[in-house]
Amino acid sequence: MNLAAAHFKVARANLQANDDLFKKLGIDSLQALELLNDIFIRDRAADFANRLMNENSASPEKCVAAAFRLALSRAPSDVERQSSIAFIDRQLQRRSDRDKSLSSEENKLRAMTDFCQAIFGLNEFIYVD
Repeated sequence: MNLAAAHFKVARANLQANDDLFKKLGIDSLQALELLNDIFIRDRAADFANRLMNENSASPEKCVAAAFRLALSRAPSDVERQSSIAFIDRQLQRRSDRDKSLSSEENKLRAMTDFCQAIFGLNEFIYVD
């Protein structure tokens, strides 16, 4: 397995691409790698996460609703809402377990950034109908 393939496999596992929320991802592999690995995309996801958390009292439920409204111009379905909140909770737990030196707030921001980066990867966000 080459380095790019190994990196993509790890990044994909980190984003839990098998969740219902991410099954809509249908872009070609190079675009997917760009969305997962590009520092510009990650920085914009962090900016979006900061905005969501600042405007919604860092409440995952409110942040998910706002993310869908701002990025996709619609409310999330019940399944999307539940999957999104579960994803954020899982990422928060994993990040907290992995790096004990980060504050709770920093781990929350990073988990929300992971979610925002996943939103950026949705076909619905990338392609205008």
